Amino acid sequence: MARKSRKNRNTENTVNNKNKPQKQKVGAYVRLSSGERNGTQNDSIENQQAIIENYIKTHKDQDFELIETYIDSGKSGQSFARPAFNRLLFDIKNKKINCCITKDLSRLGRNAIDAGYYIEKFFPANNIRFIAITDKYDSADPNSSSIMLSLKNMLNEAYALDIAKKVKQAKRLNAQKGLFNGPRPPFGYLKDPNNKHKLIPNPKTAPIVKNIFMMAASGEPISKIIEYLEGKNIKLHKNTIYRILKHPVYCGDMQQSGIIIKNTHKALVSRKIFAYVNKTSSRR
Repeated sequence: MARKSRKNRNTENTVNNKNKPQKQKVGAYVRLSSGERNGTQNDSIENQQAIIENYIKTHKDQDFELIETYIDSGKSGQSFARPAFNRLLFDIKNKKINCCITKDLSRLGRNAIDAGYYIEKFFPANNIRFIAITDKYDSADPNSSSIMLSLKNMLNEAYALDIAKKVKQAKRLNAQKGLFNGPRPPFGYLKDPNNKHKLIPNPKTAPIVKNIFMMAASGEPISKIIEYLEGKNIKLHKNTIYRILKHPVYCGDMQQSGIIIKNTHKALVSRKIFAYVNKTSSRR
């Protein structure tokens, strides 16, 4: 049997190397908006990660290697100003990854124009393969439809706008009922563990709020109030103290979205003290 020349062996190796797929250094991107946290488990952070990891495991012929998982929790898909997404872009530019995988197109974003820019412009310009698993989109697959991609992005944006509208309506309805809407309670209060829309006094900070009002009522300047707070290892800016002294929440009224509902929770100061402080502070 004739032996192959060294030249022929080298040519054969070159052809084999060209046919061998490039190693796919994967950046898995996972996102969940604040409005989706109370939704189904299908889009949970854990479920998205499991879907991506299973995809990598079952496509061994693609030579995937998961380099890092980028997680944005509580971030809207309508804006691309997200910490983990920006870190993903940084790593793309620095050649740390060459493949981005998401559970579906909506995880990347729900703004059709911006999502289209990243998928059709930014990723190709940086030699990034993009895969949206459940939407069956793979930029390396010539059968993946760009028409379907554009349509899906528009539907995702419409869905996000509809959700935002419903959330806004729900918040306004809660405000009309005197229910607390905010993510964090005002200083001096806690969210009732049995009802997140109801405020209860914080045993640690409620007495401090009362002292702030008493000091203001006795004519103490803001500088003295700041000194008092620093003695308690509490740092509040001057403007924050002014807002506390003017906010009706401390006399038991809920003010949200321009709506004020009286007597929704336990007051920390009397209406008489609250009115006196605001009258005298406006004179000063």
